[in-house]
Amino acid sequence: MTNSIVSVAETFGLSEDQSMSGTSPLVRRQISPARAQAVVQCAEMWKRTFDGDPRAALAVREALSTSDLFVSTTGDVLDRELLAQYAGITPEWQSFADSTTVRNFKPKKLIDFMGGRSVLDAVAELTEYPAAKGPSNKEYSISVSKFGRRFGFSWEALINDDLDELQRIPSLFAQSASLTEDKAARDLIATSTGSPNTGFFKSANGNAPVSKSLTADNLRTGIQAVNTRKDSDGLIVAPTNGLILVVGPAQEFTAKQILTASEVRVEDTTTNTTTIHANDLAGAITLVVLKRLPGSAWFILPKPGGARPALAVAHLRGWETPDLRVKADTGQRAGGGAIGATDGSFDDDSIYYRVRHVVGAANVDPLHTYAATGSDS
Repeated sequence: MTNSIVSVAETFGLSEDQSMSGTSPLVRRQISPARAQAVVQCAEMWKRTFDGDPRAALAVREALSTSDLFVSTTGDVLDRELLAQYAGITPEWQSFADSTTVRNFKPKKLIDFMGGRSVLDAVAELTEYPAAKGPSNKEYSISVSKFGRRFGFSWEALINDDLDELQRIPSLFAQSASLTEDKAARDLIATSTGSPNTGFFKSANGNAPVSKSLTADNLRTGIQAVNTRKDSDGLIVAPTNGLILVVGPAQEFTAKQILTASEVRVEDTTTNTTTIHANDLAGAITLVVLKRLPGSAWFILPKPGGARPALAVAHLRGWETPDLRVKADTGQRAGGGAIGATDGSFDDDSIYYRVRHVVGAANVDPLHTYAATGSDS
């Protein structure tokens, strides 16, 4: 059994157009009424078992050994529990990145027609309408990769009534899939140490990181810088959906103090006077705290859903949710007949489940982004 999440770059299992082959989870979960009833009954048996009913546990163990239908519907129960667990998780990336889907593993082009976001050109009578300015069009791309993990236990564990091993599978895989998405998005803005990712925050993008701590004055400077950025026509382009301040746990309370203070005191050492005024940063930006973002760097990004997204997370169409499989290498009985996967592997009596999740992330438009190291030095 391996505990690491790995990215698989090869295209094994793909059709000629680079699409996933086989039946997608979306299609596979559409079952007949009779099958649905069997799944419900199977789920009830497993629930009583997990609740500690010894008679139910005995019945489940017997059914796993003798009933192909029970073994099959057990897979459906685990799959639906995985889907429910996955749907119940609100991933962090949704608070700072946009979402899209792709048809296959080939890069999807995201074309930003800058001419469509600036003023229109004047058109004289009986004059052809001008085309969007080619040189100002920007093209971005996003693609997805395959991730996965196996979880295994022994036939002996099943015989010893350690059936809670099966109960752990949906929650473990659902949480891992969500964390994989979060990491893909978080890596777009920060390195493993939490410092700004200079592959995106750089002079060429007009958003190179600055050495500034998180203070009210520095945050105000950052917001003003983003709000006054100009497009290729020299026009100021305001964020259409507002801005977010992204920090990790190290800056959480500093950020909250800055944004929630009811009033601000400004001391003038020359006149030895103090001026009190309302906090102009309150409501000016939305705070997003990424619990797994290390370090003290802080970032200003456009709120997801606007016209110029800075980041995007992609899923494969039809395969948006984790795909659960069980390894079927049990062989056949000497007298003929199939053997359920929970009877253990032919070679070593192991029972393995595997999850596959397809996701990708990419930087898009840097116009409304700002990064600071968190230190003035």
